[in-house]
Amino acid sequence: MRRRAFVFSLSLVGLGMASPWTFARALRRMQVLVLGGTGFLGPAIVNRLKARGHTVTLFNRGLSNPHLFPELELIRGDRDARGGLAALEGTRSWDAVIDVWPSEPRMLEATASLLKGRASYYYYISSIAAYQNAGVVTRVDESFPLRPAAPGYNGGKAESERILTRLWPSNSGVARPVGITGDRDDGMAVCYWLTKALGPGEFIAPGDGKDLLQQVDVHDVAALVVDCVEAQRRGPLNASGHTYEWAIWLAIARDAVGGRGQPVWVDAQFLLSNGVREHDNMPIWRWRNDQVPQPIYAADRAMRFGWRLTPMVQTLRQAWAFYQTLPASERVFPAVQGSDAWGLSDRRERELLTLWAQAQHARSSSPAHPDGIKEG
Repeated sequence: MRRRAFVFSLSLVGLGMASPWTFARALRRMQVLVLGGTGFLGPAIVNRLKARGHTVTLFNRGLSNPHLFPELELIRGDRDARGGLAALEGTRSWDAVIDVWPSEPRMLEATASLLKGRASYYYYISSIAAYQNAGVVTRVDESFPLRPAAPGYNGGKAESERILTRLWPSNSGVARPVGITGDRDDGMAVCYWLTKALGPGEFIAPGDGKDLLQQVDVHDVAALVVDCVEAQRRGPLNASGHTYEWAIWLAIARDAVGGRGQPVWVDAQFLLSNGVREHDNMPIWRWRNDQVPQPIYAADRAMRFGWRLTPMVQTLRQAWAFYQTLPASERVFPAVQGSDAWGLSDRRERELLTLWAQAQHARSSSPAHPDGIKEG
């Protein structure tokens, strides 16, 4: 699974971005090793570090977006290959390490073990996916239990956190973001909804509009990460961003793209019974129901440190601007990325809208009992 998933300080005006907040404390210039750094969240972190005056060294394969950051030192290696950490061996040290992406515990363990004693602090980007299923709990903070170790993204993130805590017990930190979007979002899930919001015409909107959605701006996460590294904050922080009802979020999305799309709210059970899946066919949507309430991931601790959030309309505008730079062939749905196929084809969507209209018509035209209850 790919992680998808803000605006910089005023010193980044030259990049066309501005931040509504900065952390108020003296800045100590640091030597920072970033593991990764050229995907989606990585560039936002690197740019934030540069804007704060830190010296950045990248360690990656040199394959993803190799044109980025030609001015920075790049140490090449492949954490997924035998001997892939050889270029990091030796005695060289850094003030801090930022580990952006792995969900494979063996990767984190190998790197964190190799660098132990050669940096003052290690920061890991985890995910809210590391938490156990919330069940009936509706508010999840950093004290909530993690998943047991298991193959796959969710269990891998949780186990990676445990390994880091064991290896770096007093000098490590963890970010647990919700879904990340915004500038350079290379996943097509949000693109699907922005395309639908652009319109014109009707499109399927899942449920009744009251299901919940949490998202966070990529630059907000980057700013939180860099703040934690500068302060060497210990332990986990939820980077959980805004919470919206779907109807509100889609209205913001339409405003962000200046769209004319018209959402048709289609009952969740109707969609599921017709083979429409949460998450991928209806990207980033989760259905709330009485048996499985939706958890809200609380960012109170981060807020107490001064974290602030970018307005969602601004985040979605930046995401949309980036999507316009992609080839049109990549913006055809369903868009396949890894094991996910984001969205519905136009043909399948029209079929479902027709079926839904027929079901609504049949319901409204069914004969009523004397007490006013319609049959069927």
